Amino acid sequence: MNKQLFNPVILIIVVLAFIGIAVNFNDVLYNLLIVAGGIVVIYFLYKFFTRSNTSSNEQNAYSKAVKQSKGKYASQKKKPVKKSPVDLMKRKSASGNNSASKKKKKQTHLTVIDGKKNKKKDSASY
Repeated sequence: MNKQLFNPVILIIVVLAFIGIAVNFNDVLYNLLIVAGGIVVIYFLYKFFTRSNTSSNEQNAYSKAVKQSKGKYASQKKKPVKKSPVDLMKRKSASGNNSASKKKKKQTHLTVIDGKKNKKKDSASY
């Protein structure tokens, strides 16, 4: 029953809204342009102040670092030259001797806390 009463009320409000827009179309268009212009001004002010927070020295240093990084990694992307199986075997045998010295374990920095291990609990004392 609420749907039957509710639908005509909404229909009347929508029709009156369209009539109001049609009668005052110039005013509505003017108000929309003012709101859109305000949004654009606020957007550009926001962009201006957020952009000015980064100093030019930082931006120049960042740009320089990016260029250096691109140059470094562009030269590394060249295809590696295929090596013969003999060269690979020589390299593996040479690296096998050095791998033991390279894989030294670091001492752990742990301390042992001595507890009362020799004392046995007397279950009758509880």
